[in-house]
Amino acid sequence: MGKHIFGTEPSNSELLLFYIYEFDKIDKIKVSETEMETKNMGFKKSLSKSKKTQIKIGIGKKSQNLFQKAFEKLMEIKKKEHRVKKNMDKEEKYRKKQEKKLAKKKGH
Repeated sequence: MGKHIFGTEPSNSELLLFYIYEFDKIDKIKVSETEMETKNMGFKKSLSKSKKTQIKIGIGKKSQNLFQKAFEKLMEIKKKEHRVKKNMDKEEKYRKKQEKKLAKKKGH
């Protein structure tokens, strides 16, 4: 299975020329065996299987799914940065508290 993008809608002559000269040059994509599965199954089982794949893949267009993944990645990075900053603030607060404690002991 392969894919070729023509751009605007090709005419019949362009399709024929493509099929004769360039069809062999298309990179082939191997379809996984799970996609080729044609096993007969009951209605309820097929319904639950389709729900699972929708949850895993997500409903929407390919570009929307890619945008969603990029957004999730960005949010993950922000959470990590926030966590690091929060820990730094805790350490700074603890350090100031210790300095204040030592200053009290000195008797100033």
